[in-house]
Amino acid sequence: MKSSHVMVGVLAAVLALPLAVSAQQTQPPPPAQAQGPVTPNESVLQRRWARNLGGVNLSSQQQQQIQSIVHQYSQAHPAGSPRDPQSARDMRRQIMGVLSPDQQNQFHQQMQERREQMRQRREQQGGQQGPPAGQQGPPAGQQPPDQGPAPGQQPPPDQQPPNPPSA
Repeated sequence: MKSSHVMVGVLAAVLALPLAVSAQQTQPPPPAQAQGPVTPNESVLQRRWARNLGGVNLSSQQQQQIQSIVHQYSQAHPAGSPRDPQSARDMRRQIMGVLSPDQQNQFHQQMQERREQMRQRREQQGGQQGPPAGQQGPPAGQQPPDQGPAPGQQPPPDQQPPNPPSA
């Protein structure tokens, strides 16, 4: 009888061993939440600058120089690191230095047009807070047809049910 209890105990210990070992393994800590804006990865930066300079006719040499500037910035500021506004301004100055004065004017004009378009979109989205035009509710104090009075209100006299006869 004692040997069967010992066997059950040994079996239970053997089965519990993998659970104990897995519980003791340390899990890597979750990634720290960044405080404030972070630096995007290099491919995102390259796409942003390509889009921003899309209307500016760049030579292949200028394109390579700009890609190199963005690459250097990305090496110094890895993706996910806190954003460094001064370094970002320096990168922008370097990129503007690659452009001719006419190209710089084109770039500034494009950016101004984009800002204006975004401002207009924000105004349109902000102005649509109420019901869409042509779908306004009934005037204040009135109920839509075929609905009873608002809670706590008496129906108009022509819609009151007849009084029950008094006995």
